[in-house]
Amino acid sequence: MSLDGFLTFFGLLIAGYAVLDPITRLKLRIDAPIQVTLICIALLIILPFEFIIPIFSVLPAVIVLWFVKLGFGQPSDLLSNSHVAFIATFMWALAASACFYFSRPRSGKLKRLLPLVERLHDEGRYLELLELVEPYLLVLKKGALRESKASKRYDWIAYASRKWIPAHESQHASQWNSPSWCRWFFIALRWIHPSYQMQTRTARLITDILAKSKGVRDALQIIKPNFAAEFFVGFYSTHYDWCDLYIAESMANKDSHLRKDIKRTDGYSRNQYYFSEESVLLASLVADAQIATRIGVWKPVGDAVTRAIKEDRTYQARLHEAPPQEDGDLYDDITYAAIRFFDILVRQAAVQGHMDHMWLMYLQYFVQDLEGLPQNTALTPNPISDGSDIKEKLIFRALTTLQDWVELHRQLPDGNPHKTPTNARDAEQ
Repeated sequence: MSLDGFLTFFGLLIAGYAVLDPITRLKLRIDAPIQVTLICIALLIILPFEFIIPIFSVLPAVIVLWFVKLGFGQPSDLLSNSHVAFIATFMWALAASACFYFSRPRSGKLKRLLPLVERLHDEGRYLELLELVEPYLLVLKKGALRESKASKRYDWIAYASRKWIPAHESQHASQWNSPSWCRWFFIALRWIHPSYQMQTRTARLITDILAKSKGVRDALQIIKPNFAAEFFVGFYSTHYDWCDLYIAESMANKDSHLRKDIKRTDGYSRNQYYFSEESVLLASLVADAQIATRIGVWKPVGDAVTRAIKEDRTYQARLHEAPPQEDGDLYDDITYAAIRFFDILVRQAAVQGHMDHMWLMYLQYFVQDLEGLPQNTALTPNPISDGSDIKEKLIFRALTTLQDWVELHRQLPDGNPHKTPTNARDAEQ
């Protein structure tokens, strides 16, 4: 490889970087340290071979002799200096590609990820932001969950590194003159402590941006259901207010993943609903009744419905329209979708034997709020429908669902805690 060929090769690399998609360029920036290291190593090997002849002209003869004995500058048709430079360049390209392909998300990369996240968020490039952060969700989750535990552990490390070592150094100066495993242990802890805390704080900053951003929440309502399920369920313990807000906003949006999942969950077997593979978000929220209880999923759903009934004038006007003949045409209605959601939730808890009563009262609240709206006397009752308007049909569906739960209780096996409570608390629930 001649010098012109070498420079042409690097020019092609720069041109290739310019035509890469934005996500790949951002990922390359995150992996920049290892790539820069490989470039430096490659240049240290390539440049001496490329410039060996000009260098020989200015070096002393003794040094040139040593270089010649090492194989530099010797004419050879089999392996010349240009051939060695070409092989080194080719090996560097393979190593750089392998490092990028096999690169995995690590907590040490979060400090380089944070500026990119802030930039993409400020520019409103939410899809690129989600694409970039998605591989790091597990790393962010570990960092967020260990933050509270880490604070106590690192307080002890900081105390030991600041107090224990100096005190013993002053009392036993001669002892600390020689290397000791204990001394080096605490020195290592003193070095690890701030960097580890920095990674934890960086993970928290990134998750704060994702959870508190309305643009990100709006995007996750209609794209990337797996990301939404993993993020708003996995980070509920640290960002519960914003996760509740996301669920409430999803209920208000008829095109959201949650509303679509409720619509496609249209039947059950043995009193338990079947979740399709597409219903990722709904399954993550209610498939496991213990998770549903831990995140209190019923509250944002129920509150979104009661808020719509009491405050949304447009929705109140729609409730007085003539009802559709088929219930399937009511899925665009937030109250009907919530009734189906609570039916799914209660049946999951009943079949799994999970004792909790907090979600049972919301259907009663829906009925009370709907009954509090003024009557519509302009429509005549439809004998083949369940009411004269949508409001009355929703009331009928809510009461019918409550009756179905009574029948569900009768069909539960004898060993189910809902059927035969084992203590007074379970009996009350």
